[in-house]
Amino acid sequence: MNLGEPINSTEGESCPYVTSDGKLLIFTSTRMIQEYETQPLQPIDSFKDKSESFDDGALNIFYTSTTFIERLRARIIEEN
Repeated sequence: MNLGEPINSTEGESCPYVTSDGKLLIFTSTRMIQEYETQPLQPIDSFKDKSESFDDGALNIFYTSTTFIERLRARIIEEN
């Protein structure tokens, strides 16, 4: 089920996990916080820096509060 923002994006999300205390949803995503834009004849160093950063789009780990679950549940119940 697509949970919408901020969980789902236009990129690929996977591996959802709720912590044992039920307070956090942890998941991976190929999204980037800051997109990488190339320019003609741009030095390779800027690409190297981006590819070695946490924001490289290679299944980064994200987390959020699970409070959205109750809001989602209420919306689904209301729609049905």
